Amino acid sequence: MAILDDINAALRDFQRYTGDGLPNEPAGAPLPVGDPTSGRYQIQLAPFRDALVAILQTMGDEEALQEVLEKITEAKDRANHTGTQEIATIDGLQSALDVVEEIADAKADPPCKLPRNRHGLEYGVVIGDQVVAGRMDNGKDLQLYPVGDVLDLLIPNGLASMLLQPATEQVFLPRNRHGIASGILVGGEVVSYIDDDGQSYSSLFDDTDTGSGKKERPILRLSIRVGQSGSLGSRGFVTYVSDGNGGFTEATVFSSAPEHGDLCLMLDGSGDNIRTYDVLPVEYTGLAPAFEKWDGNVAGETGGVHCMNRLMDRLAVNGEDDFRLGVYVAGVGASMWSQNGPGTPRELAHLAAMRAWKSFAERNGWKVVVGSMHINHGENPASGGNGSGFGYYADQYLPELTAWRDFVKSMASETLNDAAYMAPMFVVQFSRVLGTLPASSNEGVAHAQLVKHITDPYFCLYAPRYVEPYYDGVHMRAEGYVKIAEREERAQYHWLKGRKWQPLMIISATLSGTTITLTYNNTPSEYSDETPGPVGSLVLDAENGKSGDGNGGFLIRNGGDATITGVTATGNTVTIELSEEPDAGAEILYAIASVSGGQLRDSDERDTSDYDDSALWNWAVGQVVEIDAFGETEVARWDVSDLTTLWDYAAGRYHAGAVDAEVGRVSDLGGSEDHLTQSSETKRPVFAAAEGIRSLTFDGVDDSMEAAVTLPASHVAVIAVDPTSWTAEQAALMTLNGTGWALTMGDSSSALLSLSGDGITTITGDSPISAGPHVFTVIADADNDTLKCRVDGVEVLSTTYTTDAAVSNVMRIMGSRYNSAWIAGSFYFAAIGSDISTAAVERLEAVATKKIG
Repeated sequence: MAILDDINAALRDFQRYTGDGLPNEPAGAPLPVGDPTSGRYQIQLAPFRDALVAILQTMGDEEALQEVLEKITEAKDRANHTGTQEIATIDGLQSALDVVEEIADAKADPPCKLPRNRHGLEYGVVIGDQVVAGRMDNGKDLQLYPVGDVLDLLIPNGLASMLLQPATEQVFLPRNRHGIASGILVGGEVVSYIDDDGQSYSSLFDDTDTGSGKKERPILRLSIRVGQSGSLGSRGFVTYVSDGNGGFTEATVFSSAPEHGDLCLMLDGSGDNIRTYDVLPVEYTGLAPAFEKWDGNVAGETGGVHCMNRLMDRLAVNGEDDFRLGVYVAGVGASMWSQNGPGTPRELAHLAAMRAWKSFAERNGWKVVVGSMHINHGENPASGGNGSGFGYYADQYLPELTAWRDFVKSMASETLNDAAYMAPMFVVQFSRVLGTLPASSNEGVAHAQLVKHITDPYFCLYAPRYVEPYYDGVHMRAEGYVKIAEREERAQYHWLKGRKWQPLMIISATLSGTTITLTYNNTPSEYSDETPGPVGSLVLDAENGKSGDGNGGFLIRNGGDATITGVTATGNTVTIELSEEPDAGAEILYAIASVSGGQLRDSDERDTSDYDDSALWNWAVGQVVEIDAFGETEVARWDVSDLTTLWDYAAGRYHAGAVDAEVGRVSDLGGSEDHLTQSSETKRPVFAAAEGIRSLTFDGVDDSMEAAVTLPASHVAVIAVDPTSWTAEQAALMTLNGTGWALTMGDSSSALLSLSGDGITTITGDSPISAGPHVFTVIADADNDTLKCRVDGVEVLSTTYTTDAAVSNVMRIMGSRYNSAWIAGSFYFAAIGSDISTAAVERLEAVATKKIG
């Protein structure tokens, strides 16, 4: 009865049931119905397939088989009438049930000698009309994936010693995604067949039909995948035999056979086909059905072909397969951007390959367009290569990401007459190189990838890769390449539907006493297949995640003596308990820098992996976030160190987080959208960065920025700035427009701070401020009618202040109240708060001080 129990569990009505082995198990809610209070169960095919495999293994027991078939009929009736299930799930289940009945009526043919074939298979067996597995001439067992979208999921591993039927026998093929009615098998692959409109053909290219209806498909969408060794599938093997010297004598890959004929293509030639290295193959000879292979050295599964095949599968199921797909992979291991871009041998290789794509496609009447770009560069980005110079900052890597995309666009424009302006770039996050390199190796790269995703609508960071199985400290096994490709395919499909995929990431971090609350962007409930991002409740998964620090991948930095004592996850929040209240400016790190991985994921089971049927959960990306310790007392905050806040235009047109980029807006992190802006293109500061310290440079001629703010009567304003020169004594570090206070520099030859209250009363300091960056603080105390100024935490000025500032006003920095004077120098940080207590003021000043190093 175990098989019946499995089927009842796979096809149950509700999520929880008596005996499910989970905490708080419901009572009196047996299968197949379950507990109605737990919510409707969404049918998953993986456990049902397992039950069907067991059915095959019981074929010799006619009584048991008959009992199973009766239950299948019941399940089919339920599937046909369950309106709450997704249509695609029902269709897949229906197809599975139909095919299993065909298999159950058949008997396994005895093993037979096979004609010579390209698979090297000598013997085989067929169940029904389908080849399931075989034995190669070297004595090794091989599992084959026959035509059909269901049978390839039902093959039990225990049949690996059987196989095949003679190549001359024509067979009827069960319903499948290709629309093929009958065909001839050679080595498990249909080589000549009749499609569903009665057309017969045997070559790769069919002029009349592709098997999914009469679609011309004149467009070939090309995926261009470039980068380092990761782009080439280095060590991406399912099985391998090492030669003991860093090489291999045998290796296998996952995507070893074509799946979609002329719908999923690669360049053909005398080289490695799927990959291009330093030099071109001797000759490109045409286009061929795409597959992957071991290159005889260290390169294996790239993931490019599987991503393409899986996307075509999804499109075909939904009737959206109106175009062809192609993949082009190129890269050089441990190489810098300067070794890959314009003017390098790789550019010539790329250009030649794209011209070949265009030429061969046009021979078939197709037009090549760039459908997507993929950059797998960043494991080793810094100068020196092979491990040196890994202190790479995000502001250094951001321009490289932009340069990669511009490079591909330029080549596409030159060779394909397609500028690829709307083509997205997909990346997997390198949050840490495991095991072999310095702990801080990739923090800047991972952070830059996330910043680019947040700020660039055509750049998609779809997943991290720390959770995947690695061969060494840098390169994944085939399983990793395959599962990363599957996550990319999902993001690509959503893009085609007009939705940008979002990775699982922190959107806020708040502090209350010794408790940090992280809010994530997952949708815990009421989601659908169209939700483009993480769904379901958060889970700390120690079994499947990767983290050796005991805190699920979380770490506190710059928090003084505070340490993490506990981490819990539920819904869309993670709660972190600390041993004591952290210092101001403390940061929470997840799966980045010195943290080798993480255990946080969502509960998304909408997609499963073709590699092992496991759910494609969304694991949280590596991230560094500063803890917001100000809460409701914060009025506004502008932080140049946060690259996501910098924009070229006052309305936020394009991201400006690149050195020397003009910045027209610094977004308000305080939640009030009181952004610092400069609408005039000639009066904008430029972004600067050195050793991880980020600032805006004002020219002292006419640069300034301002923000509309509503100030409470009592407030504190802090600014971190390095003033180098100014044009007149009224030049202000900070000033309120019209009535209100102003903190000015004094005359143009000495830094004698002047503090103006009410726009009338002015006091001037009696000693110059030293050169270099400082933190300046203004405290307005309405209860005592006082105005104070502090420099680096020390009070230097105090005056009477009676103006009611609890109205809308304009805060201007590095300029003057009436735009008649300006300050040259660097701006790092500014904030306004309503809490003027000593503790609150010192906390703001401590945060500002960290921004200037």
